[in-house]
Amino acid sequence: MLVIVMAGRWHILAATLPEWLHARKQQLAAIGQWLGNVDAWLGEIIPRGWWNGPLAFLLMLLILVTVCGVPLLIAVGYTLLTKMAVMDWWRERTFGVHGVLWTLLILASLALADRLAMIPNSPMHWLTWWILLIAVAHPVYLLTVAPKVNRFMEKG
Repeated sequence: MLVIVMAGRWHILAATLPEWLHARKQQLAAIGQWLGNVDAWLGEIIPRGWWNGPLAFLLMLLILVTVCGVPLLIAVGYTLLTKMAVMDWWRERTFGVHGVLWTLLILASLALADRLAMIPNSPMHWLTWWILLIAVAHPVYLLTVAPKVNRFMEKG
C-alpha cells in the first residue's frame, strides 16, 4: 500500500533527506547560538556586583528550563496520555481497528505531505510537512475519531 501511495517517488524523497537533516542542524545551531547570546544579554541587564555571577546563573537556568523543560514536559505528558489510550484499546480489544485506521491516516498524510512539498517555492520539505501533519492528526484522531470508533464497536 505504501508503494502505491508513493508511486515511484522514493528515490527523490531519499535523495532530499540529507538536505532536510542539514536544515534541522542549522535550526539547532541557531537555537544554541541564541542560548549562548543570552549570557551577553543578561550582562547588559544585570548591574555588576558580587552577586552578578549567581544571579546571572539562576536567570540563565530559568530561561533554559523554560525553553527546554516545558516542551519536554508537554511531550512526556502527551506520551503518557497516548499510552493510556492504547492500553484502553488493548483492554477493550479495539486495538486492531485503531491500528488499521491509524496506518491509513499515516499513509494519507504521507501522500499529502508529498503533494504539499511539490508546491512551487514550498517553504518546507516533504518530511517537515509529514511530521507537521502527523503532529496535528494524532491528537485529532485520539480526541475525535477514536471515541466514535469505540462507541460504534460497543453498539455493534
